[in-house]
Amino acid sequence: MKLFHTADWHLGQTLVGFERLPEQRAFLDWLRKTIAARQPDALVVAGDIFDTPNPSAEAQKALYQFLAAATAANPTLQIVLTAGNHDSGNRLEAPDPVLENFNIRIVGSLPRDAVGWFLPEKIVVPLRDAAGEVRVLCLAIPFLRAGDLPPAAPGEPFSHVAGTREIYARALEAAQRLRDEKYPDAAIVAIGHCHVSGAGETDEAEHTVLIGGEDALPTDIFPPSIAYAALGHIHRAQAFADGRVRYCGSPLPLSFSEIHCQHRILEVTFPVAAAEPAAVSVENIPVPLHAELQRVPAANSPALPLDALLAALAAIPFDPALPEERQPFLEVRVREDAPDPARGERIRAALDGRPVRLVRIRSEPPPPAANASAASAPVFNDADDLAALDPRQLFANAYRARYQTDPSAELFARFSEILTQITNAPAP
Repeated sequence: MKLFHTADWHLGQTLVGFERLPEQRAFLDWLRKTIAARQPDALVVAGDIFDTPNPSAEAQKALYQFLAAATAANPTLQIVLTAGNHDSGNRLEAPDPVLENFNIRIVGSLPRDAVGWFLPEKIVVPLRDAAGEVRVLCLAIPFLRAGDLPPAAPGEPFSHVAGTREIYARALEAAQRLRDEKYPDAAIVAIGHCHVSGAGETDEAEHTVLIGGEDALPTDIFPPSIAYAALGHIHRAQAFADGRVRYCGSPLPLSFSEIHCQHRILEVTFPVAAAEPAAVSVENIPVPLHAELQRVPAANSPALPLDALLAALAAIPFDPALPEERQPFLEVRVREDAPDPARGERIRAALDGRPVRLVRIRSEPPPPAANASAASAPVFNDADDLAALDPRQLFANAYRARYQTDPSAELFARFSEILTQITNAPAP
């Protein structure tokens, strides 16, 4: 039996005002074709289906169009989606009673009984192979917030790790009971949208969620009795516990810090016997890029002075044949050697009419001189110390700290002129 593992679609995301839905629809269409070609038995999506708790109608339409198309491409396909921290669990699972009739299961929040007790057996989803035999029992666990976790014992501090461990342990026990009663050859798979210890993040994507002072979960929350843990939340693909615990990563770069990530889905194949979890095999299936994200200069290079940056942009052969939705997104990094209110306007003018979408201009200060020493912060003991400050000296110090040089005589004179006008202005 094989399943596809993907996560972190973030449908409806915008990149500094630019819509990403055309790229996301292209990914979903590619995924549909890949499902038709490779015929997996199941598709698991480990959270962050949408980018916001209140997604647009177009983003929701993209999801439901995909679900219809995927099940048409593979009528026996089973789909399990769980909520991530960007999703509204209640909103996401609202159509679950209807979609269950089409082998689609959505778990947005932990199921509970009338008095609020967690019902672990309700999130154990049996998954069948092509012959109709249950081969996998899937623990469909969404993103867990503090309110989802059991309270601490009397006199003990609240622990996110301990609470999460208990939720997974109870779900695992329910799956093991079901396996012993009905499906002795089934492997157990856990879904998680979480941050595990040692997971490498991208600079601008998901950041550690601090709950109770704890920021990461140990991988032993997924014991060896779990044949595979399908994780979402971290956008960089990576593996732990000898490959048994994996992030698939996001299917397209969601920020410029993800340019060099390998975007993929994972095809996970299970052995005939559940007693052989080591035989689970994982294949990377690269996702084609619909629109590139480019940085000029590259992140590992220093920012360029304005004239050098303009020359570098002029030399890039942007493809004029690309439709607008496939034109690259661009971030430029310019060295800010001195104040220049026309800097952004000159960069935009250099790109005007070219087949590229300028997302961001990053102004970066010049590197400190080799012999530069950090200035010590002034010490203020009382109001008299503050009153004795010279605004002109403060201005010169701030300018020097930013630009590694003294302000020009003309600029300093202009500052002094403004200061004089403010000082001599009549009281309101």
